[in-house]
Amino acid sequence: MDLTSDADVLGTRGNVGVSSEGDSHIFTARQEGLEHLGLNPGQPARISGVAASNSTVLAAVQAGEIVRWDQCEGATVPIDFGRDRCTDVARVLLEPKGFHAIITSRMGDSWYLNFQSNQAKPLPKLKEHQIETVAWDPDSTPASTRDLIVGTERGQLLHVVINDGKEKLVRPLYAFELGGSGRQPNAAAIHQPVCGVHRERVQCKADMAERILVLAAAGCGLYAFMGPSLEGLTPRETSKALVYEVPRDSPHGDLLVDSACVGDAFAKNIFWLTGVGVLSCTIKNPVEADNAVLEGPPSIIPFPPSPKEIVKHNHGGSLVSSLLPPEPPPAPLAMALARYHIIFLFNDRWAAVSRINHDLVQQQEWAKTTHGLPRGLSRDLHGERLWMYSDKQLFEIVAEREDRSIWLLLLRMERFDEALKACTLPAQRTRVLAAHADWLFRTGKFVEAAKKFAEDTAVPFEHVALRFLRVDHKPALLEYLRCRLRRCQKDDRVTRALLGVWAVEMSLAHLNDMRLAAHGSKARAALDVERGKLKELLRDCKDLDVHEPLYHLLQSHGWLDELAYFAEARRDFNTVIVHHVSRRDCVSAINKLADFQADGAGEDLVCRFAPVLFGAEPRAFVSLLLRPQLEKVDPLSVLPAVYLPRAPPSHRAEALRYLKHVVQNHPELIGQGGEAAAGGGESAPSVPSIRTGSLLPDNDFVTGAVEDFLGGGGAAPGCGSWASGTAVLNASVVLFACDCVDAKAKEQAAASAASRAAESPPEAAVAIAVGAEDQLIEFLTEQQSNTLLDPRFALRVCTEKGLSRAAVLLYGIMGMHEEAVDVALQQGDVGLAKQNACKPPDARLRQKLWLRIVENQVASGDVQIITGLIRESQELSVRDVLPYMSDAMTISAFQAEICECLDKYENQIETMRQEMDDHQRALEAFKEDLKEAEERTVTIEQDQPCEICGIPAMQERFYVFACTHCFHEACLRALILPTLSQESSDRLLALEATRVEHQAAAAGSLAVSQPAKTLAEVDDALDGILADDCPLCGHLMIQTITRPFIDAHEQEEIDSWALS
Repeated sequence: MDLTSDADVLGTRGNVGVSSEGDSHIFTARQEGLEHLGLNPGQPARISGVAASNSTVLAAVQAGEIVRWDQCEGATVPIDFGRDRCTDVARVLLEPKGFHAIITSRMGDSWYLNFQSNQAKPLPKLKEHQIETVAWDPDSTPASTRDLIVGTERGQLLHVVINDGKEKLVRPLYAFELGGSGRQPNAAAIHQPVCGVHRERVQCKADMAERILVLAAAGCGLYAFMGPSLEGLTPRETSKALVYEVPRDSPHGDLLVDSACVGDAFAKNIFWLTGVGVLSCTIKNPVEADNAVLEGPPSIIPFPPSPKEIVKHNHGGSLVSSLLPPEPPPAPLAMALARYHIIFLFNDRWAAVSRINHDLVQQQEWAKTTHGLPRGLSRDLHGERLWMYSDKQLFEIVAEREDRSIWLLLLRMERFDEALKACTLPAQRTRVLAAHADWLFRTGKFVEAAKKFAEDTAVPFEHVALRFLRVDHKPALLEYLRCRLRRCQKDDRVTRALLGVWAVEMSLAHLNDMRLAAHGSKARAALDVERGKLKELLRDCKDLDVHEPLYHLLQSHGWLDELAYFAEARRDFNTVIVHHVSRRDCVSAINKLADFQADGAGEDLVCRFAPVLFGAEPRAFVSLLLRPQLEKVDPLSVLPAVYLPRAPPSHRAEALRYLKHVVQNHPELIGQGGEAAAGGGESAPSVPSIRTGSLLPDNDFVTGAVEDFLGGGGAAPGCGSWASGTAVLNASVVLFACDCVDAKAKEQAAASAASRAAESPPEAAVAIAVGAEDQLIEFLTEQQSNTLLDPRFALRVCTEKGLSRAAVLLYGIMGMHEEAVDVALQQGDVGLAKQNACKPPDARLRQKLWLRIVENQVASGDVQIITGLIRESQELSVRDVLPYMSDAMTISAFQAEICECLDKYENQIETMRQEMDDHQRALEAFKEDLKEAEERTVTIEQDQPCEICGIPAMQERFYVFACTHCFHEACLRALILPTLSQESSDRLLALEATRVEHQAAAAGSLAVSQPAKTLAEVDDALDGILADDCPLCGHLMIQTITRPFIDAHEQEEIDSWALS
């Protein structure tokens, strides 16, 4: 039966609280059948106590009967007390987990009941203690209660441990007395019953260690004890543990603790039922001192007045009594907590009061004649169910959308953050945000109001903007625009673009004002913060197509660093580099290029800004080019920027460093040069015209060389073009040559200065000049095998620059050894001439070059030099040198060489005689071996069979081999013929036909002409083909290992092996 639908019990005049979102009540009392408690509705049994926990209900009857109702299984089981039957149940105390229960009688007896048993066990050690309340241990197990704190009617707190149904420990903790204090009871004092006790785990702020906090309600006082364990609770005296005192106690002083319904979900709220109202406060966690356990002063929740008393006070009594305030209502019989409300049970009604604003929400009258005398309330924490019972009936108080009006209640109290968390619908959230923003605006907190307005998109944009413009508060309007931009949908690009441009413009105006007023450190710090916000705003606008107006705004207002930041955020790297280059900050530009390259971009920018960056910072720019991230940059695109022959030596040194890196780490350039060279002479000249204009120096010799290279009917063999890797090599040659020229100029200047001072030229200057040319020679030596090296170009450069040693090397690379030797002799470098004279592979050419050297040295008249050349060349003799000698030289000067030459001739003659004797002996041995081979025979048996057909071999013409294998000629022919080549097969058939003609002519059966070959010659030729080697143990057997047993043309054999 629904209690709210019975008009006789709950009249509509008793409903004083209704939900603001509907006319339905929040709480409904639904009657449960007494059969669940094992009672017959017709019997006069009276319910004395009910406890609920974990979907289990324990109900006690005044006659001493107790039943357990398992709501999950729907089973009702009576509890057996054994011989010590309980005749008058006072209280039923059930653990929140449902594992343990304690039952007390009015005579002071106590029993323990476990959830796994239906047998109640007596607790003899607690016999003299009338238990009023129990604080259960949250770490209890199904078999042990662990540490219980029991409050008694005599004002004692006991430490009790029950294991397996027996008291393992019963120890007094405190005693609450009037007129005495201490740990032990005072017989002369008046005892204060403990009506509520609770234990909680908190942290101590001093060391952040966990403590046990025990709260006890006794008489008119609320006491707090704290310690690391129950044995170490402090303070020792109850008078020092008092934290709050009320003027009047309650006969039903329940002490309830629950999590906060709003706000901090981890906060714990205390509700203590006193004679003047419900004391409500919050436990402080962590606590600062032993007694400072409450956050702020507690508040008193008044009891809701009875509707009858209100009517009586307003309409009845004397004039004086009507002017006086009504008397406070009596304390309720019981109190229970719902999620957001407090449920009170009075003698004539039950009511629900809000835990948030303490207002009466709902009140229902109680018909005692129908439902009996109200007894109490019990809350099932784990099952989230609330029970109300009388001596006759049991009701479940059901909550329907208990949180339906919480958001509105919090909104009216201006607790906006908590109201926002309590919203369940978008419309509720919009209303809370609008109210919060309006409240902030009215209180002058414009920036905070702007953030809230941005969260509430239902408020019109123009309404908010005009409100901020009306109060002339730019920071608030700017914050509003920023927040709206961040909350705008990504696909709404038009709105985001408008908001972004306006926000940037407002931010720049605000920054200008701040910059003008930035005179102190705090003002400059605020300016830096605002610049950071501008950068965040620009980062939010990076994906919008408004970069042009934003660039214009930033540039016109003079915030160029922010412009570069915005361009970098947009990955507009070109604008960033232009910004740094325009400010002549090339180092920063190079660093930015390095950062861009790490992000996978910047290759085109490197080529574009290479001339400027290399001219300003050659070392840093080349170091950038040498990074592994820039391997993909085309060296030919960078070459025009670094190829500066007339630049200072430092620039040329860095350019050479880069070109060396290109030669070593870009082998693909060689492939490009190869393709260009292989493409023919027609297409090669047209490609380099794109780059030669920027690559060629102003020097006439280089210009002429390139013109000869491009205009002479195509590239020379082995040479590339300036659009290939040849450009890198040619540029390197020119730069090396320029270094050599500078070094020679320094050497000449040093020599002239030394001559004026009558001193020898400094060795350092000479060494620098030689070293510079040595570097060029080393480079040419390394690249001489490179097909892209253009030796003609390099030779012309070296010739024009007067680099004779390098020119000699290039003549040798080009195969012009005679010119190389001539140039070396012209420069008087005999050693270099000797080196080039040894290079030609042709011995006659080497002899000719050595003779030129001899001819050059004969003029000196030094016989030792001539003889040394003869010995060193290994190509000349005295006979070759004599024609170049002058008539003034005597032959006696070459006596030793002439004797050595005669001895050499004599040794050669002796060697030739020995070779002739060896050849004669070898010829005689060969003749003897041939004679033995002609006279060699093989003996076979008379019945020796053919290895193929098995018929005796002597029955027809046969062949026998040295291995004694015999074959008929026909069998051997059939075996050998498939293995012969087409040419050998045709020759075999022709020889057989010739033999048939001889046989026919000998028989005289046919008038044919005599064949050209004799019959013996034909037989020898046939033997050479058929009997060349034994087919069973010779090379033919080895060749046939890879052949299948059955050839492809033997179809009949293949079909015979097929499976049917």
